[in-house]
Amino acid sequence: MIKVAQLLVKCLEDEGVSSISGMPEEENIDLLEFLLRSLKVSLDYHKSYVDKAPN
Repeated sequence: MIKVAQLLVKCLEDEGVSSISGMPEEENIDLLEFLLRSLKVSLDYHKSYVDKAPN
């Protein structure tokens, strides 16, 4: 059975999308898995998270 995340990535590929950016979250981990298999992915983090990250 195909997952929605897999179908979405296929649609993006069919439309010629080759790269995507976004914020990794627990809610979109399935989508991120399929994106990493097919597209160039740029992961961004919210400024408040970066400010709290250890140096």
